[in-house]
Amino acid sequence: MNPDGDVVLRAFKGEGPLFESMLDERARELAQAFEAEGEIGLDVLILIGAQGRWALPLAAVVRVETLPRPLPVPGLPAPLMGLTLLAGRRCLLADLDGLAAETAPRPADRPGHAVLLRHLPLALAVDRAEAIASVAVPAAMTAGLRRGLLADGAVLLDVGRLAVKAKVGEHRP
Repeated sequence: MNPDGDVVLRAFKGEGPLFESMLDERARELAQAFEAEGEIGLDVLILIGAQGRWALPLAAVVRVETLPRPLPVPGLPAPLMGLTLLAGRRCLLADLDGLAAETAPRPADRPGHAVLLRHLPLALAVDRAEAIASVAVPAAMTAGLRRGLLADGAVLLDVGRLAVKAKVGEHRP
């Protein structure tokens, strides 16, 4: 394997200089956003799950597709449902309600949508991708992107935190 490929693989596993560089860059961006005052316009994808309405920053989403039946992998913890192929990318499929609200595992036969995330080998299973919306959020909310509540009742989620909860670096697709 070439050295560049090894660096990229290590970054996907959540380790190495490329991964650390990405974290440093994100920390700088979040610090700048935290210092900003007022509200920031943010494009989000509104998702409907069994536990309510979720919102993901649109910049973190690659594609939305009909929910595929994942290939089960023995030993994967809930809410990871298995492996799947979306947009030519092999990725883990995780139940968004299970990750964000820590609910019981999603039934494998329940229809829905899969949301493929940018820069991560992870897709999220939801009941429905409802709409794209532009919302105004307090600058401090975007700085932490912790579970902030938007005006329409949707919960704004941080994709990085979801990836950590799914332990993406520990499970190689």
